[in-house]
Amino acid sequence: MKLLRGLLLKPTLNLLIWVLRRNGNSLIIGGPLGWSWQATIDTAHHGPLAGPANAHRHSDLADIGIDNHHARDHATRHQNGGADEIGVAGLSGELADEQKSAFTKVTGRWPLAQAHRGALDKIMVFKGPAADPVEEDMVKYTEDSVDGATTDAYADALDVDTRGMKSFSAVVKNTDGANSLNWRLRARPSNYSAGVDEEIPECPGEETLAFGEKGLAELLKAYSRIKIQVKSTLALTPATYTIDYLINY
Repeated sequence: MKLLRGLLLKPTLNLLIWVLRRNGNSLIIGGPLGWSWQATIDTAHHGPLAGPANAHRHSDLADIGIDNHHARDHATRHQNGGADEIGVAGLSGELADEQKSAFTKVTGRWPLAQAHRGALDKIMVFKGPAADPVEEDMVKYTEDSVDGATTDAYADALDVDTRGMKSFSAVVKNTDGANSLNWRLRARPSNYSAGVDEEIPECPGEETLAFGEKGLAELLKAYSRIKIQVKSTLALTPATYTIDYLINY
């Protein structure tokens, strides 16, 4: 009986001492009468690893990649609805790529909420990239006047951009105490910058105005550019004038 216990106990103690002297992350294969030492753990001995991500060190593993023991859905965990979804609300700066968003969530110089507070029959007019838009009347018009004195040749007394106009009216008045003046209207049907000033059917020819007299021009047809030109009726006898005009857009 003593001999039998000695035969069983001694190999067990020797095995325990051997195990304690070995590094971790190893495997002993066999039985009491025939043991072999496997220095590294691989899939041939225990199959795919499972459990916490830090259960084994990468440097201790042979023939096992990180996908064998890490979650393979890393990207989806950080996407919309994932277990570890990433939010950008707390990040500074602007995102490099275009983002999907509802217009009501866009912040900036002119939020959508401001448009809802606009007055009735008003429109927003944009004044350029560095300026805020302004609220103006839906019915847009320009009303002004000019004055001056004539010369011996026709010269532009009024030169206005009428692109997009609905109607134009002007009153030319001779304000001189003695001399008369002649006036005429010329227009460019198209090409504001390089077009030709032409006589138009609505206001043909020219008209002479004595002191205190008025001439009227009315147009209901859109033109690119309108000019009222004046000159002295007699050479070396300049006359003063005033032109009041209204443009409806």
